[in-house]
Amino acid sequence: MTSPLSSPPGPRVGIDENGLGPRLGPLIVTAVLADANEAGARQLKRKLPSSLAKDLDDSKVLVSNKNASLGEAWARAVVERTLGKTPRTPR
Repeated sequence: MTSPLSSPPGPRVGIDENGLGPRLGPLIVTAVLADANEAGARQLKRKLPSSLAKDLDDSKVLVSNKNASLGEAWARAVVERTLGKTPRTPR
């Protein structure tokens, strides 16, 4: 198996679980499939700028049961872009 840093253009898959544990609510698994062309493969080899890396840290660091504001912001953005509706509440 080749490292993502040395692999050629082609499909890339990212998978993450999203949830706060069995006692706090449901577990949701999200997966994304993207086909990286040559330019995308080169971009994937580069280290992220520190300003972007800090916003893409481990989800357990960024979103917790005590502060879900970032997760709610992402959810609102996804709903708005996919459904064309602006959610007014987390529900």
